[in-house]
Amino acid sequence: MVEQEKQSTHFWRALWVMVPLKVLFFIAFICYRNPETRPSLLSGDWALKGGDTETYYFPLHHLYLEGQYSAMCRMPGLAPVYLPLRAIMTHEQTLDAIIVVQLIADIIATYLLALLCYGLFQNRRAFWFCVGLGTLSSFVLVRANYLLADSFGCSAIVIAAWLLYRWSSSSKLKFLLWSGVFFAWALFLRQIFIVIIPFVGLLIAYYSPNTWGQRIKFALLFFVPLAMALGTWTIRNRINFNRNVVLVAPLEECMRQLTPEFLAVRTMMLSMGQDAQPWIKGSAAHWFFTPMNDCVFPIEERKLSARVTVDSLTSLRNDYWKYTTEEAKNDSLRETIIARANRYTQAYKEEHPIQHAFTDKVHYFFYFLFPMRLDDFPFPRFDLMPLGIKAMEAGNLILLWLIHALSLIAALFYLLKKKINLLLWGLLGFVPIAVLSYFGWVEQRYLATSSYFLILMAAGFAAMLFDLIFPSRALRSSNDKDSN
Repeated sequence: MVEQEKQSTHFWRALWVMVPLKVLFFIAFICYRNPETRPSLLSGDWALKGGDTETYYFPLHHLYLEGQYSAMCRMPGLAPVYLPLRAIMTHEQTLDAIIVVQLIADIIATYLLALLCYGLFQNRRAFWFCVGLGTLSSFVLVRANYLLADSFGCSAIVIAAWLLYRWSSSSKLKFLLWSGVFFAWALFLRQIFIVIIPFVGLLIAYYSPNTWGQRIKFALLFFVPLAMALGTWTIRNRINFNRNVVLVAPLEECMRQLTPEFLAVRTMMLSMGQDAQPWIKGSAAHWFFTPMNDCVFPIEERKLSARVTVDSLTSLRNDYWKYTTEEAKNDSLRETIIARANRYTQAYKEEHPIQHAFTDKVHYFFYFLFPMRLDDFPFPRFDLMPLGIKAMEAGNLILLWLIHALSLIAALFYLLKKKINLLLWGLLGFVPIAVLSYFGWVEQRYLATSSYFLILMAAGFAAMLFDLIFPSRALRSSNDKDSN
């Protein structure tokens, strides 16, 4: 008992490292924000809006005022945070307060992640490696400055994971039930977590007593909160909108800017293995969807063919902008654009079957894991940053590569060593990345939903390597006794 108290006190000291650094980074994102940030993307003095912010917060504002949640495009995962704050603040004050709550939730989640790392690897160094990586890497923390669902989604899934581990080590059902509650909340915030449900079920089966009856019982208990929440949400959509919507309505319905011609071109870009993010300079989508004549054609020659050429894609781009800038819309031109984009999509699939089915998917996976830039750090251009901010951004990019490289090696190592439980924990991070990569959805805010599980794997593996190179005193003493 005394030893456990000493260990607990030792671990609590991590907060003296974690809290000041995370607060410092959080403030840096505010104070050194790009001065050219559009006013439409600012909320009050602190918070940053994303392009999707209003789709999250307008329905919540309407819910508070009218008692009716008026949307099917966003699940109300932010309601448990927004509504209590809104009861004592104005809408604008609530938005500023939310990013502070996001910071606090991120600190709690990072600390619990370190405890989970210690529990899984039974290694104090793993705990401190996790504290260090989770604190110094601001890739997830930067989400706390944005009024989106990513920050709370990352925190909720980590808390759910820690509670699941607490159940496995204590057999107390309350931890399993609460883990299910936080998992349901995470899914209502970020629907991508639905793809890890089978692996969460495998973890529950792994930690359950060795009978199928017990495994099924514990799995059902875990998923009860999710089933109740999704059932209520689906029934509500049926009653209010006379539609069977289990998660959210189709993307093209929710985002009106995704016109049929835009989606046809975007599908073409994705089928050719191109980056379909129009806001990323140098990407194929930026070349196509940005009305500039001096952009360099970005698609590699090996992706082209007799049917899909530089000239044909340039002509399609010119017609697209001709259609979008005309006051009187030409429906015939729009149908031609859609038909040509669909034809080029099919041509690429037929002429490059291996690239389309395999090579491009692998490219997306590694492009996603090892980006050449950080998209969401709200700083000025690199040459205009102060030296300390340059070091912060460059250091975060290098640290991101290191974490992802270590986690990949760790996953392969645990597979070879048949450490099933550790591999399953790692798959909670890698499966969403694999699914998103398959569809070409490589936006970095999606990558953040996996980041803490990759940190978990990287920290545990780094501690193991460190112990091999620099064994602790206790281990050296034990080895000396054995040799004697």
